[in-house]
Amino acid sequence: METNKQTPTFEQVLLDAIRTSEMDLHVSMPAKVTAVDNSLQKVSLLPMLKKKYKINGTTEGTERAIIENLPIKYMSGRGGKSFVHVPVAVGDLGMVVFCDRSLDVYLSGDGENTNLPNDTRLHDISDGYFLAGVNPWGNAISGVSDENITIKNSDGVADSMTITIKPDGTMTFQGTTQEMMAVLSGFMGHVKDLTTHLKTLTTNLNSATVVTALGASPFTAATLALLATDLAAITADEILLTTDKTNFDTLKG
Repeated sequence: METNKQTPTFEQVLLDAIRTSEMDLHVSMPAKVTAVDNSLQKVSLLPMLKKKYKINGTTEGTERAIIENLPIKYMSGRGGKSFVHVPVAVGDLGMVVFCDRSLDVYLSGDGENTNLPNDTRLHDISDGYFLAGVNPWGNAISGVSDENITIKNSDGVADSMTITIKPDGTMTFQGTTQEMMAVLSGFMGHVKDLTTHLKTLTTNLNSATVVTALGASPFTAATLALLATDLAAITADEILLTTDKTNFDTLKG
């Protein structure tokens, strides 16, 4: 029985070969964390895009296998002496980026020397690293600002700490109950009040008298000199505290 199936042209064969090769070329894709090893900063990931293919003209998809032992990308420098570490947990979303060649030799070393890949694989799904925080729009991060820098850490129930840095130079440290800058400003205000009271007490003592057998008598010259020194020191502290509190208040949002 004759069929109407045509023999593909050389161009079509070539295009199909290129397409097949591209299907095995991995660049990057969204992924979800399934396991975390914080001591070595590595994760296992579930790719969030299924492998797509057609059967008899019908488009199908199958889950990709878990990718294990991929390094987490952190912001670090100075040989690990300076870094910003944000904890990664199971269920976190992000992007896995795949490298040109095998990472096995590189990851098993210490980063001091260049490495020769130990196999011929290219753009393999096992040679990736994880970038946390690339969320879909339906799961976008809440509490962000159009102009402020926000650093936040929460237990999932309450906002344990939120640091906000504003363009005008002010910032807030917001805890679960009170804004930290306001608490510290209030504390400095109480210390300033205490200094003022001590200054008043020293001033009063400076003009006070003591009762002796011969009647009321002022403090001795040595005592008065000490009181004068104390008064000068307290006055200087009061000036410094006033300046500190003013500067602190300018930081409050």
